[in-house]
Amino acid sequence: LPMIIMYNKDLVPEGQEPKGWYDLLDPKWKGQIAYADPAKSASSYTQLVTMMTAFGLGTEEGWNTIKKFVDNLDGKILSGSALVYQGVADKEFALGVTSEDAALRYVVNGANVGIIYPVEGTSARTDGNSIIKGAKNLKEAQEFIDFISSKDVHDLMSKEFLRRSVRKDTSFEIEGIVKTEDMAVLPYDSQWASDNKDAVIERFNRIVIGAE
Repeated sequence: LPMIIMYNKDLVPEGQEPKGWYDLLDPKWKGQIAYADPAKSASSYTQLVTMMTAFGLGTEEGWNTIKKFVDNLDGKILSGSALVYQGVADKEFALGVTSEDAALRYVVNGANVGIIYPVEGTSARTDGNSIIKGAKNLKEAQEFIDFISSKDVHDLMSKEFLRRSVRKDTSFEIEGIVKTEDMAVLPYDSQWASDNKDAVIERFNRIVIGAE
């Protein structure tokens, strides 16, 4: 599930689209970036750690860059991730930090929006499924995992839900959209993100209120 920058083509002149995460710091975008509160949105937290990875994960330089990003939000931090892609599509914001599948729904349905895959790279986390240890219905659980991991289901997910598959025999081809093998991917540290979530959210909130 890649994290991307979505933009409204009516508000962003052709050729002036940001190319990556650092471009979101440009003063010309101040107050025009849709971003959800990472304390309330899991995908937004992933986006925050993704940007931190590009800027310098866990470093003061990285945090100083996040401060610049927050300043460019101009106090407009949204309460939910759905408000990001809706806000960009409705021309409330020129840009939005969101997930690929959310933006693609607007692209394939003809909205005048575009997708930017940051030049610094993006995260591409996978959804996980598991069987509870000691499950009473182990056989059925195994059959279910086999079912949702099958080519038929992954083909359906790619076609109907615009999700990239981890299966190499499932194609994901949408005109103008970067192929999976051509996407620049950052080394997203899921363990670090999980272990440090409370501290990251706390510091982010301090930055938002101007305590840092």
